[in-house]
Amino acid sequence: MLGRGQGDGAILSRTLALAVVFAVGACDAVERTLATASPRERYAERLRMAGLDSTALTREWQAAATRALSTAPLVTAPFEEAGYFASARPDARGYRVRVRRGQRLVATFGMTGSRSGILFADLFELADSALPSRIESADSGATILEAEAARDGELVLRLQPELLSGGRYSVTIRLSATLGFPVRGADPGAIRSRFGAERDAGRRSHEGVDIFAPRGTTVVAAHGGVAVWVGQNELGGNVVMIRDRERGLGHYYAHLDSQLVVEGEVVTRGQPIGLVGNSGNARTTPPHLHFGIYERRRGAIDPAPFIISPDSTADPVRVDEALVGSWIRTSRAASLQAAPAGAEVRALEPGIALLALGGSGRSFRIRLPDGFEAFVAADRVEAARPLRRVETGTIRESPDTASAEVANATKASPAEVIARYEAFDLVRVAGVEGWRRR
Repeated sequence: MLGRGQGDGAILSRTLALAVVFAVGACDAVERTLATASPRERYAERLRMAGLDSTALTREWQAAATRALSTAPLVTAPFEEAGYFASARPDARGYRVRVRRGQRLVATFGMTGSRSGILFADLFELADSALPSRIESADSGATILEAEAARDGELVLRLQPELLSGGRYSVTIRLSATLGFPVRGADPGAIRSRFGAERDAGRRSHEGVDIFAPRGTTVVAAHGGVAVWVGQNELGGNVVMIRDRERGLGHYYAHLDSQLVVEGEVVTRGQPIGLVGNSGNARTTPPHLHFGIYERRRGAIDPAPFIISPDSTADPVRVDEALVGSWIRTSRAASLQAAPAGAEVRALEPGIALLALGGSGRSFRIRLPDGFEAFVAADRVEAARPLRRVETGTIRESPDTASAEVANATKASPAEVIARYEAFDLVRVAGVEGWRRR
C-alpha cells in the first residue's frame, strides 16, 4: 500500500520520462558532473532536475538507500540471497562483508518481474571515522560488480531499484584472490609456513609464505610486471623480485633452484620465472618457494589473501521462496539474529507478524512492522494464514492509530486476522492487508 505516496506515484509515473528530457538539455557543467557520477547518482539528479526530489516517494527512496548502508548486516562470503522488492514501496538492501587486502569482491545480481527496471548496485568502503565512501558502481543494466580491496576492512554492497520498479531479485557475493598461485600444479594446501611466524628464536618474523613442492617444480609469475632484481642474497639464495606496476608492489620469489628470467625483463602473469629449490638459508629444509609481497612504505605485507581464494560455493537458498515478499508470522518462540546464524538481537513470541524480504540458506531476512530488520530461522516461521474473523473495526495502513484508514471490518465484509504485533492485529479484508487495534 502506498497511502499518501499514491499521489506521488501517479506524478512520478507521468513525469519520469520528462526527467530524461531535462537531463538531455542540461547545461555543460551539469553534464560534466553527471559524467563522473554513478548510474544511481545520475538518476537521482534527473529526478531533481524534473522537480521530483521533493515528493514523498523520492524522499523515501533516498532514505531507504541511506538506511541500507547504515543497517547492512554482516554476511560471510560466499553468500547468496533471493528476495523481493515491492514496486509500490521504495526500498534497498545492504550487505556488509569483511575483506582482506589482496582480495577481490565479486557480486552477481539481477531482478525479474513485470515491473522490473534498473537495479542499481554500488559498493562502499567503511571507515571508522568517516561516512561510507563509494568505490565502485555497476553500469546500468549490468549484472556483475567487482572491486579489489585496497586494505583490510569492510565493504558494503547496496542494491536498489529505480522508483516504481520492483520484482524478485537474486544476489551472490564471493571473494577471490587477485593474484595467481605462484607454484605450478600446487594449491594452498602446500603452504606450511605463514606470514608472521617466528624466526631465529623470535628475533624476526616470517615475511611471506612457504609453498612446498618437489625440486625443479616451475615457479610462475603471480602477476605481470618487470623483473627489477634477479640475483642472490644470504637468506633467499637465488631470488627474483617482480614489480607489479598495477599495484605498486614487489613480488619476491626466493630459495629458487634457478632463475628463468633476466633483470629488466617484462613478464606476464603465469610466465615461468624460476624453479623450486632450497637455496640460501633453506639448505637444511625440503625444497620450497618463499613468496613475499613488499610495499615501499610499509614493507612486508601478508601475501596469503592475494593468492588464496576462499570457498566459492555459497550455501544455496533453502527457504520457501513463495513466502518472500509477503507477511509471515512466527510459528513458535523465535530468535531474531543480526545476520544468518548470527547473534540474537531480539526474542519473539509465536504469532508475530514479519515481512519476508528475502531468504539465504535456511534463514529469512525479515522486517518487523516497526522497521527493524533481522534474520530468523525458516523453521520458526510459517505462512500468515487466517486465524479467526472479526466483524468490526477500522483497518489502518500501519500499527498506529494515527496512520491512514484503508478499510473497515463489517459483518458483511469481515476481516481475517493473520498475525499480530504489539496492540494490533494484522488483518486481511477484501484483498487489503492492514492493521486493526485489538
